[in-house]
Amino acid sequence: MVPTTKDPELERLGRAYEAYFDVADPRKIGEIRRDIFFFRKPFLEREKAYLQHKKTIGELKPLYKDLVKARNKYAQSKGPYRNFLHFALNDDGVPEKSFEKFLEQIDSLINRINKNLPKPKNSGQFYSPLNMPDFIDEISSKKYSLPEYVIRRLGEYSPEIGQMLPRIRFEDADKNHGFNEALFRPVTGTVVVRTWPSSDLQHAISLAHEVGHAVAYLRLIKEGIDPKDKPKYWHEKQAIRMELTFIGTLPQDLRNAAIGNILWQFTIALFEVETYAKPNLNFDRVFAQSFNRCYKEAQQKENPFYVVMEPLLRRPCSAVTQGIVHTGELSQVLN
Repeated sequence: MVPTTKDPELERLGRAYEAYFDVADPRKIGEIRRDIFFFRKPFLEREKAYLQHKKTIGELKPLYKDLVKARNKYAQSKGPYRNFLHFALNDDGVPEKSFEKFLEQIDSLINRINKNLPKPKNSGQFYSPLNMPDFIDEISSKKYSLPEYVIRRLGEYSPEIGQMLPRIRFEDADKNHGFNEALFRPVTGTVVVRTWPSSDLQHAISLAHEVGHAVAYLRLIKEGIDPKDKPKYWHEKQAIRMELTFIGTLPQDLRNAAIGNILWQFTIALFEVETYAKPNLNFDRVFAQSFNRCYKEAQQKENPFYVVMEPLLRRPCSAVTQGIVHTGELSQVLN
């Protein structure tokens, strides 16, 4: 018989996930998110959708807090980690000084971004808990031919992208619970880029980000380096630099709107910074406060919708790692 070693904190974490997804599995959570926040959905329909899902959202709130506490316990069982965020950033290869610099710079950067934001058509609805702010959609509904448009614009700055194209395959992500990603296939030496099947500008930006991952993978292979030997923090830097290069090709109004959309990532990141450090806080208030901190016109009191936000459930702390990179890169170029 092969001996087995039980990990009580891992088992506890597993039970926390099971309890959460017993109430609403990932597909159900995706359904709730779409019902309430679907692109351009009328506000009254959002309110009706919230009322339909209010009971489930209420049941998920204490379970999300249990999940945060279980993640903290698991992290602390693995070493001298303050909490799960500390553990995750270490696992991603984020230097402690980079995190400290993020905390020092984030509010100044948020203020600079807010000065250049487009004016929403209806500020009350736009900054409501029932909306995930999209500044691009406020000023443009233009559709793009993807991935061709992104490849053409990036190719003007990095000609090697054209040479790499035969080794990059583009696919649609699962509409229900998939997310944008770039997957390296070591057997074939190729990369699969998956993004949501849309042709608006925000998805073009997401595509540019994933192309940045793909280019980084293929560059490393050319140099004889296994992409797995580089930490996530390094990979996110390459992808975000490509993303910002693409944003830099846009007209000024769209550029401001695109940078404004990064505030949503900062909202998630700041929420995680607070909740993993202080898991006994009122999370509804913390999410609202994080939102208000990023969107200066917002006046939210409570916001329970963290319970259906995919990054918080399936990719915890990834928004913090990306937020650290975005803050470092944008602080150098924004006046």
